[in-house]
This record gives sequence, structure tokens and C-alpha cells, in this order.
Amino acid sequence: MDPIAIDQLASAYRDGRHDALPPLVHGLARTLLAQAFRFVRDWDQAADLVQDTWLRATSSMTRYDSTRPFLPWLRTILRNRCLQFLAQERRRPEPVSLVAVGDPMSTRPSDQTDQALCEHDLRRRVARHLSRLPESQRQAVVMVDLEDTPQDETARVLGVTPDSLRVILHRGRRALAERLDKEDAS
Repeated sequence: MDPIAIDQLASAYRDGRHDALPPLVHGLARTLLAQAFRFVRDWDQAADLVQDTWLRATSSMTRYDSTRPFLPWLRTILRNRCLQFLAQERRRPEPVSLVAVGDPMSTRPSDQTDQALCEHDLRRRVARHLSRLPESQRQAVVMVDLEDTPQDETARVLGVTPDSLRVILHRGRRALAERLDKEDAS
């Protein structure tokens, strides 16, 4: 959907035109669902997070500044909601699945299962260490590296210059790598 059309529909909804919401939701559905999926790696959970994002956005539309682009504002709400969800999931004990364990009659789970377990473990570790980074570094790394948001848009959303964003990204990536390396060494 065209960014200008998005902003016009959002402004119209903010100004009381409730008929502007359905085309706005429909036009951004795939974009938001893809963003949420990159965080949680589960389509159903991603859809729930997108729905929750729309509920939060519509209830706080009075805080939306219509002189600024709507999509970065909405994506920030979704990103924060996804990070809240991941933090809650980290505290919840993870159930053991028989699929993850493999066939109990075999001597060794398949290599594919091993790879899936390693990838899942890495995603969980990265999410845990991301949550411990300073807010600016966490947001920058998530937006640029996980959401593939262009650096100029990320800098604008975070309210920093592009040069400052590069420094923040470098520090965040370095801190994340150091934490992962330290965990691997222990």
C-alpha cells in the first residue's frame, strides 16, 4: 500500500471516519504479519500479536501525530508488543515435545531434528540477550537486523542521526556477540 494512502487513511480514522479503518487494516495486513512472524516464528501467534497491535493503536489514536508517517508508528507498537510477548515466553517453562526428542525407539534423533533444535535454541538465546541490551541498541538491532527496516527509516523512528544509528548498531551487535560468545564458553 502506498505510504501516502496509509497516512491519509490513518488521519481520516483519527479524525473520526471509522470507514477508513478496514482498508487500512487490509492494506497493512501482510506487512505487519510478516514483521510479527520474524519475531515469534509462529503464524498463529503472529496473527494474534497483529490483532493486539491494532487494538492498541486504535485505542491510542489520539496520540498519533498525523504530521508524521503512520507505518513507523504502528510498526513500533507491533515491535514492542512482540518483545513483550517474547519476554513473557522466556519466563514460561518450555514444554518438551516428542517431535523434538525424536523417536524413542531410535538410537539418535534425525539430523533435521538436531538442526531445528539448534536454530530454536539460538533464537531463544538471541531474544534473551537482546532483552538485556540498552533500549536504543535493542531497538536498532531488532529494526535493522531482524525486521530489515532501512537504516534511514530506523534513524528517523529512533530520533537519531544516521551516523549515530551506525554507532548504536555497532555497539549493540558487538554486545550481543560478546554475550553469546561468553555463554558458549561457559
